[in-house]
Amino acid sequence: MDSDPFEKLQRLVSVTGTHNEDECGEILATHFSSILLPLDESIVLVDQQYRTESGQTDIVVIGDRTHADGTNERVVYVWELKAPQIWVFSKETESRVRPSDGLYSAENQLLHYHSFLAGSDTFCTRWSVARRNVKIGGIIIGTEATFIRCGPTERIRMTGIARTALDVREDMFYRGCGLAIRTWNWVLKAVPLLTASHRRISVTE
Repeated sequence: MDSDPFEKLQRLVSVTGTHNEDECGEILATHFSSILLPLDESIVLVDQQYRTESGQTDIVVIGDRTHADGTNERVVYVWELKAPQIWVFSKETESRVRPSDGLYSAENQLLHYHSFLAGSDTFCTRWSVARRNVKIGGIIIGTEATFIRCGPTERIRMTGIARTALDVREDMFYRGCGLAIRTWNWVLKAVPLLTASHRRISVTE
């Protein structure tokens, strides 16, 4: 059994043949959720499975942003997780790819969850957060190995097309609302940067 959570996460991300979103999400929320906040914000709370009328969120990260005058401002980020084994894009034609069903689903879920929380007086009052500061965090889905679903002989070419497709979606859709698309490989690269972190993390049941 893995005693180190980072080593366990590495192992889970490399697993094939099964979806382990819940296990990966638990480790991320419990041990490494600081990577889901901007560097100038400190964690107040990490909440998993926050219930909304559209379903349950995967991770809601609540943080404090300190301004130059020393005052703090509460900020909330909503994140949606999909398993490392989920494809990010799928080949549609020889020159075009489309978001996978998993990515479409994650986008839809995230938009609904964010809309509910930002519009909830109960949520905003409970955490003393202004509606404008309930923000879309992003989606963590797939890995570098599952970035594009296509034949093995065309992977290099289709990866380039998929990279362009992601750039287009970022320019046209994601950047305006602050949505970030990340893979679990990004998580594994970002986690070691937390080694010297002094941030306090609190996880609710």
